[in-house]
Amino acid sequence: MAQRARHEARWTADDAVVKGKVRRNRLWVVLLLFGLVGVLSTWAYTRLLNFQDLQVQLRVCQEPLGEDATGADVTAAGCVPTDVTDERVRLWHQSSPRDPVSAEGPTWLFEDVPIDTVANAVQVDLADPARSVVLFDHEEGGVRTALTPDAADTRWTGTVAPGDRPATGCW
Repeated sequence: MAQRARHEARWTADDAVVKGKVRRNRLWVVLLLFGLVGVLSTWAYTRLLNFQDLQVQLRVCQEPLGEDATGADVTAAGCVPTDVTDERVRLWHQSSPRDPVSAEGPTWLFEDVPIDTVANAVQVDLADPARSVVLFDHEEGGVRTALTPDAADTRWTGTVAPGDRPATGCW
């Protein structure tokens, strides 16, 4: 006859008593659950922030562009791609800077940038002073943001707002 547990009433029937071996928790089930949570969290994080490559192109315009410039304004300003020489672009995500992976011709390439976040900023260091620097999204055909200069007009900074659709190519 199996013994009753201490918390069981003495009047329970013999058939109501649990018989057999006591099973311990299975460690592999707990590890499997933690692993599944880790994989799902990583997938959701990368999906939410939309990690993609970002191309930034340097163009020099004859006329300054404002924050509300359109594609027609860019054409009228005579903007042409210019090879990267002493200019430097640095992308900031939260408080950590990211330098481009490559700079070929007029284009800087940043890999695995979280596109769908408001924590991105850009810093442009120019060799010569400029009148205005804007971040133009060529896919949407409009200025994403106008950058703010320092006192010498050679270092320009600004935040990159995600907008309606994330930009993967700017100049």
